[in-house]
Amino acid sequence: MLNDYKVMITGATSGMGLSTAKEFISQGATVIGIGRNFERTKDLGERFIPFKCDIREEEQIIAAAEFAEEKFGRLDTLILNAATGESATPSDVTSEGYTNGFKMYVLAPALFTKYCEKLLRRSDNP
Repeated sequence: MLNDYKVMITGATSGMGLSTAKEFISQGATVIGIGRNFERTKDLGERFIPFKCDIREEEQIIAAAEFAEEKFGRLDTLILNAATGESATPSDVTSEGYTNGFKMYVLAPALFTKYCEKLLRRSDNP
């Protein structure tokens, strides 16, 4: 169904991101899995391509987009799924924690979209 689809998924090493990667692969897609620890992805086969990236760092996001361009020349789907898995009450909020959350949930999706836009526009798939 998704044969020849080229997909990038952030947070692809656990939880919903890992499940999403598995589903895309089961339907024939090739996935660049963005994450930092790939222990749980070792059995996903050759259509899972790990790319180590701290999405809070713009230079690493640029490197991920450049990797996708070199590897595929396009992307058919970009799934921005990364999350910390942490929660805090208002009394637990720190400047550092707020900054990290902002980078992960606001800035990283905007930057991935910015740097992957031209790859997504090259897709022939609906």
